[in-house]
Amino acid sequence: MDDEINVDKFVAKAKSLGLKVFYGTVDESSAPAVHWDNEQGDYVKFLTLAKDLGVSMVIIGRLVMSDSVIDGAKLDPESFEDKEMSKMARELNDELEDFRKYVGKVGSAFISWVKDGAVYSYMEATRWFAEYANLMDVVSDLSDALRERWRLPSRHTA
Repeated sequence: MDDEINVDKFVAKAKSLGLKVFYGTVDESSAPAVHWDNEQGDYVKFLTLAKDLGVSMVIIGRLVMSDSVIDGAKLDPESFEDKEMSKMARELNDELEDFRKYVGKVGSAFISWVKDGAVYSYMEATRWFAEYANLMDVVSDLSDALRERWRLPSRHTA
């Protein structure tokens, strides 16, 4: 897989099918969400299905890696009393630095549409973005452990 997702291919296909494109995101917490199984076909099949079902507009969004995303994910190793957890925080911060080479690149892109009160979504992610997401799970777990110890408010949100 490439280092970056080409969102223009989503837009071009949607428009070629006569679908309107809204650039943004969908709050899936407000409606039932159905996620496309990418093994059943790519974005072309997903968009064709939308058209066949009478959908007139799709929402297309993307996640771009940035310095602020990386910096905001870092943990303060000094906030951990436990030396092992402090060491782990430093190692995680070092791993986060590795993602700077992707700053400005689209790591994940999605297409969504709403029909009959449900949100239907298709998503593509680069290998590096999947690795970043997995690392963020570890950062979140470590941050949760710190908050639990000191009863701190949540720093990271989903």
